[in-house]
Amino acid sequence: MLTIKSYKSLLQTLLLFVLCCGLLASLQAHASEDRLTGRWNGVGLIQNTAVSLPSLIDFEFKRNSEGKLVAIDLTKPKAGEFLVAVSGNTFSFTTEFPVSPQRKARAEVSGTLADDEQTIKISVGAYGLSGKIEDVRVATLSHNNAAAKAFMYPRVGDNGEPVLTYAYRKPIDQTNTFTTVTPEQAGLDRTKLEAMVNTILRQTAESKTESVLILRNGKLVMAEYFWGHGSDDAHQTWSVVKSISAIVAGIAWDQNKFNLDATFASYFPQYRATKWAKENLAISVRQVLSMASGAYIPSPITISTAADFIQAMLDQPLVHPPGMTYAYDNGLPSLAGQLVAKTTGKPFDQFAEQYLLQPLGIKKQRWTYFADGTPNGAGAFFITPLDFARIGQMMLDKGVWQGKRIVSEAWIKESTQQQTAKGDYPYGFYWHLNTESYEHFKGATAFMARGALGQTITVLPDENMVVVVTSTNAKYDAFLSDYIVPAIIR
Repeated sequence: MLTIKSYKSLLQTLLLFVLCCGLLASLQAHASEDRLTGRWNGVGLIQNTAVSLPSLIDFEFKRNSEGKLVAIDLTKPKAGEFLVAVSGNTFSFTTEFPVSPQRKARAEVSGTLADDEQTIKISVGAYGLSGKIEDVRVATLSHNNAAAKAFMYPRVGDNGEPVLTYAYRKPIDQTNTFTTVTPEQAGLDRTKLEAMVNTILRQTAESKTESVLILRNGKLVMAEYFWGHGSDDAHQTWSVVKSISAIVAGIAWDQNKFNLDATFASYFPQYRATKWAKENLAISVRQVLSMASGAYIPSPITISTAADFIQAMLDQPLVHPPGMTYAYDNGLPSLAGQLVAKTTGKPFDQFAEQYLLQPLGIKKQRWTYFADGTPNGAGAFFITPLDFARIGQMMLDKGVWQGKRIVSEAWIKESTQQQTAKGDYPYGFYWHLNTESYEHFKGATAFMARGALGQTITVLPDENMVVVVTSTNAKYDAFLSDYIVPAIIR
């Protein structure tokens, strides 16, 4: 029989045992976390896609001021610190940072530390506009990863050190799409082009030019890639795809599938309960294609997560008379895409592939979709920079590609002349215009596909030139004003 004294002694022993177990578990957890501390990086590849999309994954794990393990995304260091949960060799955390006043980018990160503690297998699942995880990147990370270095500088040499100078080199087009020529053969000043690339080699990670391609007279003069990107790698087009969507709409128009000046809602009688139909809003197809609908602009999240994208768009009230005011609306290009689908009987992405992309020799592309399955015709579309160039050259050649008519010359003329009201921002059918009254860059008239963070297909008809730039935060207009247009020998 236990005495009170022996009972107390037993309780003290049990309590001490529990405390020791807790302390041991805490020490083990702390030790597991400590094994993660430091900088880990590697090259991530997005899974389940036909295109090549390599990108840098670069995390630093450390303890914050409260002693908790946190991760810092060194590709976006201003995003802050993210608390890390660790269990044995595995860990997880969530990243989040603003990309616009209306939207934050979010990703779920999980990983496993190898038993030898030399590598980490990591998975990064990024949420898209649909509200679902759309991109899953996987990589093997290590300390001071050699392959990752190519993504940390504009260009690195064989020794892994940054390359700081450039001398012009004639491009090699392994796809045999374009004949290649030197600047002298194209009537361009070599020194100006070299100066541009040397400027790019001095860029920092906050402003990265990832490719520059220049064509003149249908021939490739320059094709330079930076920050780990290569000729086979696809790139996010951002809003450049709006201009591509306009071409696709033009092909349907050539097939007499719709009338530019018809009321847009008339093509969707099943949506007669929406504002555009009930209130007989005189918004034409032309105004949808020129960002002049006059309708209220919903947030990207509203339209991309809607149960019915078309209904969400056609329910927006009128805030300006149709056709009178240019207002950049990210929903309208996808709405135009749904017009193509409705009038042709073929999903927009499939129609685009059959009648535009495949005839241009664009064999691999990546679409993204809204929550209801609508193809995103306004952004988040991926092709290679050389594919950008194919599109630009076809536009320069008034709708013809390698002797084959893709879209009518009449549509090219309509879509690259001002469709907005006189005195308003000069804009065609999702093509921006560089004019004497509104200069994006100096020295030449042009029409342009323009995307966020510095993507462009710039077509200079009078100079018989196409310029492609892909980037992250670079200002390509300055390249045109300061280097490319001045390089033209007149």
